[in-house]
Amino acid sequence: MKSLLGAVSTLAALLFTSPSSALVILQYEYISDSTPAAASTSPAIFEQHLDMIAQAGLEVVDLDTVTELLRRRKAPPENAVLMTFDGGHSSVYSEAYPRLKARGWPFVVFARTQAVDAGEAGYLGWAQLLEMAENGAAVANNSVSGALLARRPDNVPEAMWRAQAQREIQYAEARIRTNLGQQHKVFAFPLGEYNESLKKLLDALEFLGVSRTPGVVGRRDGLAMPRFPMTGTDGRPEALGDKLLAKPMAIDSLRLLDENGRRLRSGPLPADVTQPVLEIQLDDRDLQASLECRGNGELLSRREDRKKLLFQPAAALPAGRSRYDCSARDAASGELFWFSMALLRPNPDGSWPAHR
Repeated sequence: MKSLLGAVSTLAALLFTSPSSALVILQYEYISDSTPAAASTSPAIFEQHLDMIAQAGLEVVDLDTVTELLRRRKAPPENAVLMTFDGGHSSVYSEAYPRLKARGWPFVVFARTQAVDAGEAGYLGWAQLLEMAENGAAVANNSVSGALLARRPDNVPEAMWRAQAQREIQYAEARIRTNLGQQHKVFAFPLGEYNESLKKLLDALEFLGVSRTPGVVGRRDGLAMPRFPMTGTDGRPEALGDKLLAKPMAIDSLRLLDENGRRLRSGPLPADVTQPVLEIQLDDRDLQASLECRGNGELLSRREDRKKLLFQPAAALPAGRSRYDCSARDAASGELFWFSMALLRPNPDGSWPAHR
């Protein structure tokens, strides 16, 4: 199979994404009122989401429809939504599955196979997954253990890390194939964290990948498909309408800089970089005039330098996961254009926080 990476860099993939080639993927975890709020969507709000999708006249597509197109570098379906659930939690079976089945809508469960094999409380079992698979669900790969594979400790050699990551991916895929007869070769990065090394590994294994970085899917996003998280405050119904109809942002140039203006390489931030600067220029200068960016929900400061915009947080980013979300609305059409960047920062001593 031809490599999905080829000579196309991450930046080039962003620059050549066509705004007309749009697919929205929604990411859920728990569908419950009694699980951790930041990772949950209440059943009542989930029902509202389904109603909004139906009222918008969007097509709910299955996983294979999307992946077949992306593997061939074809434009993903437009006016379409893919429903996904990470972790394999039991509330997907008790709350989401009956509602989706009643509508005849397909969906995807990304399962962590260690929890399924062990019959852990709060997780789906193979019998439940099989029932859902026979009724419109694709069951795909969220790793064996949920290990945060993008966080390679400095004392772990690259070859050892790669072997561990490869086992997490391939063994989970084998368990799904053995128990359910499904093999989609699509990997949901645990908690959405990924880096270029993980993308290269997926490409070598002929897998596609999905992140939790918000955004709209373009034809070149196959190794790290963006998804709009629908958990916690991200799942507010009043914000869903814009996301369902969002378009990918056409970017002319993009760089991430440190506080002194030096370009940062891809991957986790250096421990001493706490307020990275996003430098961005859009193809559409009128659209650029309305561009605003937020860091972890807080509005970033904005300044212009030689036709490029620079956005920076007022305070240090916390260790662990952060993201910059940028959006601009077309004044004539009212369409919302979206771009997000995931950031990963270690503790000052180079270690990683346990729960972020």
